[in-house]
Amino acid sequence: MQYALLLCQLMVVIFVALHEYPAIRRSTHRERPVRIARVPGLAAVVVVGHLACAYGILRAWWIPYLGAPDPHRAQRYRIRFAGTHALLPERNGMRPDTLHVAFHTLVVAILILLALLTFGRQSA
Repeated sequence: MQYALLLCQLMVVIFVALHEYPAIRRSTHRERPVRIARVPGLAAVVVVGHLACAYGILRAWWIPYLGAPDPHRAQRYRIRFAGTHALLPERNGMRPDTLHVAFHTLVVAILILLALLTFGRQSA
């Protein structure tokens, strides 16, 4: 189920990249490039959704793991993720499991891609 959600998330970002941004165009040698039809507001929804997701990730995992310890959260996570594989060592009583680290990496990669597509536009 989690992999299906990650795949859907990636498909939405690819859809936005192909339909929202003018850098990807159709043209022939005789015509001026024509922008592919835009989906109004979809990019904003995707960006805001991923920023909210990144905030939740930071608050739930990385701030307690790297900085401010939260013993109650650490105890809950220790019980909930007891049998999972982890790449990172335990810190502050927590250790992010491999699936969460992969998901967090994907969210950061998507945010970087969205930033490049949004702010890296070249004026024609």
